[in-house]
Amino acid sequence: MYDTEISYSQLMTLLNSKVLNECTIEITNACQFRCDHCYVEKSTVKVMKIEDFKVIIDQLLEINCNVILLTGGEPMLNPDFLDMYIYAKKMGMIVNINTTCFLLNKRILNTFIKYIPNSIEISLYGYDDKSYELFTHKKNSFEKVLRNIKLLKSSNINISLKTVLTKKNYYYIEELKEFARQYNIPFRYDYIVFPKLIDNKFEENSEMLNYKKIIDIIKKDTGDVKYFTNAVKNIKKCEYEDNNITKIFQCTMGKEKIFIDCDLNVKPCLVVPVKYNLKEYSVKEAIELMNEGICRLEFQRKSKCQDCYKRKLCRYCPGRFFLESGRYDTPPKFYCDMADGLIKEFDNEV
Repeated sequence: MYDTEISYSQLMTLLNSKVLNECTIEITNACQFRCDHCYVEKSTVKVMKIEDFKVIIDQLLEINCNVILLTGGEPMLNPDFLDMYIYAKKMGMIVNINTTCFLLNKRILNTFIKYIPNSIEISLYGYDDKSYELFTHKKNSFEKVLRNIKLLKSSNINISLKTVLTKKNYYYIEELKEFARQYNIPFRYDYIVFPKLIDNKFEENSEMLNYKKIIDIIKKDTGDVKYFTNAVKNIKKCEYEDNNITKIFQCTMGKEKIFIDCDLNVKPCLVVPVKYNLKEYSVKEAIELMNEGICRLEFQRKSKCQDCYKRKLCRYCPGRFFLESGRYDTPPKFYCDMADGLIKEFDNEV
């Protein structure tokens, strides 16, 4: 029998050796659609080179990170998409993909069948030709996407569907849910619409719904009603507790998860404008710098978020706050209104 007992110090070394859990890699900002809500600036098409991608994969494996998410834009528009995917899989990576599914072809499908992805999340923008074209401004796109969804489903590829609620599609959200039910595919939606990046500056996104309309949509879904009723009940228990925090960032960004864009900038996440370029730093060095800097950022003045028990309900995110208000510690009015509206609607004790 082998002696498998290890010391406490050895155990802690083992646990701490996994610096990073997941890395999102934007391999291009290009997209064939022109959705009105999209935050990605498309004035200049950018594409990550396969040589740079391989360096990223190798450096991730050196710090024991073996989970990646390939995204864009539309990642399949990168001419080296398949070579990137195959390299990552052969190196032992667990690969997830965000895609519109518009560009799936026989070669890509056969590659997915041979080298199975962990998951593919497909952005669903409509339930028929008219709604899809209205949202994406791309004619004859729905039938192609539908065909590709069916191909992935019939090939036993793990897929899910998502959409973002905007002024263009909120009125047919029930049709999108029914579409997902019809094909027995998991579906989710998000109501946060990022500010638009225009000339390297973020501007308010006119496609964002107001909080009252979002709550009206939530009320129509029994699953959402149950979720938010429980969420409100749980956070109400914290109302009179000490909810004070000193560090602004309470999430895993920059520590357990990072984002690398197609310009090779390593960032804590998509929205936080702190970056370390891989031409100057390794992935490990970038993570260390983020943990010494942005991740330790503390409140320098009294913020309404600092001791607010509603943080877990409002989608508290300093990165998004910065894009909209210019400060990590100043939430736009929407977030506070959303939390107050949810409590008012789903507090069964009132």
